[in-house]
Amino acid sequence: MPADYDDARTTDEQAYARLHAELLARGVAFAPGAYEAMFVSLAHTTEVIGTTRRRTPERQPDLQ
Repeated sequence: MPADYDDARTTDEQAYARLHAELLARGVAFAPGAYEAMFVSLAHTTEVIGTTRRRTPERQPDLQ
């Protein structure tokens, strides 16, 4: 996660786009933009959070 403007300039937006597409294919809806905020709410149960974690690739060479 970028901490400042200089970090943000080095963000691989194409990698995030690939990750976003893969997450959608797995049924996980993350923010479509690399710089959008994401929030956990009280509507997210432990089960929902666990499902999201299981469906999120930890490190996929094709997503790097």
